Amino acid sequence: MLGKPLRGKLIVAVALLGLVSACGSGGTGASAGTSGAKADLAQAKQILAAASQRPTKIQVTAPVGKPVPTGKKIAFVSCGLPECVLQGEVIKKATDLLGWSLTTINTNGTPQGFQNAFDTILRQKPDGVIYNAIDKSVIRSQLGQLQAQGAITGACCQLDPAGDGITYVIDTPDDNSPKGKIDAAWAVVNGGDSASVLYANIPDFKILSSIKSGLQTNLKTLCPGCSFDSIDLPLTSLGKDAPNRMVSYLRSHPKTKYVVLADDAAGVGLPAALRAAGLTDVKVFGQAPYGASLGYLKNGTEAGAIPYDLYGDMWAIVDSMVRKFAGVPVPTIHPPMWVVTKDNYPAEAGSDLFPIVADYDKQYAALWGKA
Repeated sequence: MLGKPLRGKLIVAVALLGLVSACGSGGTGASAGTSGAKADLAQAKQILAAASQRPTKIQVTAPVGKPVPTGKKIAFVSCGLPECVLQGEVIKKATDLLGWSLTTINTNGTPQGFQNAFDTILRQKPDGVIYNAIDKSVIRSQLGQLQAQGAITGACCQLDPAGDGITYVIDTPDDNSPKGKIDAAWAVVNGGDSASVLYANIPDFKILSSIKSGLQTNLKTLCPGCSFDSIDLPLTSLGKDAPNRMVSYLRSHPKTKYVVLADDAAGVGLPAALRAAGLTDVKVFGQAPYGASLGYLKNGTEAGAIPYDLYGDMWAIVDSMVRKFAGVPVPTIHPPMWVVTKDNYPAEAGSDLFPIVADYDKQYAALWGKA
């Protein structure tokens, strides 16, 4: 059995990234590079350097320009774990600022639990609903009924686009693909003309496939001489033998020195496994660090990672509602990206999740006329 902290991490990864049906656990086969081809090191350095600068501005720039209605009733569907509770707390900070009320409904993370939560929401008749990573097929009927009631919905981290009962979505597959470009640049900057890269995929998280394709495509462009391969880690291996699976691959492919994790849940225990196997020259780059992997970043045993911007995502959804209620256009934005390493780990973060834009809340407040 997984310990409670890791179980929480895995379920939250499901909630934030969109868990869908499992797709097997085999590898995809290596993609060999073009021997003797030179990498575009300058371009790779430019990409990585830009991504290593902490964003200071939210992507929404236009003030609302009209009075924001007060008294709106918002409902948030939470999985009930500490990280999901944190999402609710982040949203509440925004709704309190706006003079809105927030009701958080906890679930057990099952389709039936989600349906029960939305049935409760329908009886409450809120003005807006916020949720993440619930497949539309599970709540299609309830979304239609909410739309008929005049409620607006904001969602995060899912495959379903806006429309057909969903008003606004952030952190889509298109938002995740650019992470693969940063992953590729990191590998080229560190490995040069013939870097061999292993992508540790979690096929249960379909939304992560866009990171894999972005990495593979950009690695081929930036470094024709580099090679790429991936292994599929089943969800049941996380927190158990996932590190050993990666170590086994690396032992049988001694030229592979760069590992990119689809999600840092796959890397829990990996630094120790690499040390035990004597693979001290292998570097690891992750996505969505949390818990133990934040500690790896702080001490340098994970070379770098692209954090998930939980804070910014939740306030972006609230901003979309602000603008809908005020009758002004809602801008299309993409979540900011930041490569975090031991050298630029935010001092204010401690060992918990942190916002990408440090004063995101003050910037949104100014746009809403609430500064």
